[in-house]
Amino acid sequence: MAEFAKYFNVSQRSLSAMEIGDRRVTYSFLNTLVEKFDVNPIWLFDDEAEPFKQGE
Repeated sequence: MAEFAKYFNVSQRSLSAMEIGDRRVTYSFLNTLVEKFDVNPIWLFDDEAEPFKQGE
């Protein structure tokens, strides 16, 4: 988890707090998920959507 936190430029503690809902997820964090990991932005708000972008 420490390596994952570094990739997003947040502390491991902050990442853990986001994971359990004690801290809001930042736009920057969400944008990195979408841009760097090809996460489907719709899936972030609708868990029935496909989690990864499909052939764009």
